Amino acid sequence: MSDEPILDELRRLEIETPSWGYGNSGTRFHVYPWPGAARTVWERIDDAALVHRLTGVCPSVAIHVPWDRVDDWPALRAYAEEQGIRIGAVNPNLFGEDQYRLGSMCHPEPAVRRHARRAIRRRTTPDRESSNSACDAVDRAPTADCSDRVRVMRE
Repeated sequence: MSDEPILDELRRLEIETPSWGYGNSGTRFHVYPWPGAARTVWERIDDAALVHRLTGVCPSVAIHVPWDRVDDWPALRAYAEEQGIRIGAVNPNLFGEDQYRLGSMCHPEPAVRRHARRAIRRRTTPDRESSNSACDAVDRAPTADCSDRVRVMRE
């Protein structure tokens, strides 16, 4: 049996890394700071690009809003592309508030679920003053909208 089919599959492997993994991170109980940790989304993009250059299998990075929020999402996308990677998933963090201790989108209380949907909309859709959206950072067709990525927000 030849190893080539397996090696071909491995060459196509792509792993998306989370932006939070490049900064000071830890658990819900403690953050473990370390020298040189990325402090901004721009630095996290730099670190993700380095990982991809070293491994060849990490061409995208998932961003997390609000931690990675920027004023100009298309500029973040362009910066990532200049570094040789792309923005992957846009994750609205729904766990840092006390009301989410039993979950967010699947919380037993309808009011908490509504709050979570509003938070997703607020964190991923265009600002009122501009058409600037976190989804503008994602590699997608220019005419597409984010509705396919945020179906869960519909009531």
